[in-house]
Amino acid sequence: MKKLTGILLLITGCLGVVEEVIYYLSPQMIENFNIFNFSSELTILAGFLDSILLIFAGIVFLINRENHSFLLFLAIIATLFVAILGLFFANSYSSFHIRPAIGLLGFLVGLFYYTKY
Repeated sequence: MKKLTGILLLITGCLGVVEEVIYYLSPQMIENFNIFNFSSELTILAGFLDSILLIFAGIVFLINRENHSFLLFLAIIATLFVAILGLFFANSYSSFHIRPAIGLLGFLVGLFYYTKY
């Protein structure tokens, strides 16, 4: 389950980087929609940060062998940060925020393995 979540985190992070690059190159094509209607520069930065943290957490979930390690703890904190940051600041290109949902899933799965249940 941890490896599958790592793959999901990696795919979502890579697709998020591609979406943010496309949005950065042609911002007039995509409508800026987030919960608090922040500026597009802030949402682009938050989207890049979300995607980079998802890629980091996905790599840690894939290569980490020990369930109670400091790297897994950092990945859990990173996925929680992605869930919070992505929900409030990042762009949503539809009505469903995919990166915060995947971040929350990664947080729950990581916490499950970190606490050794």
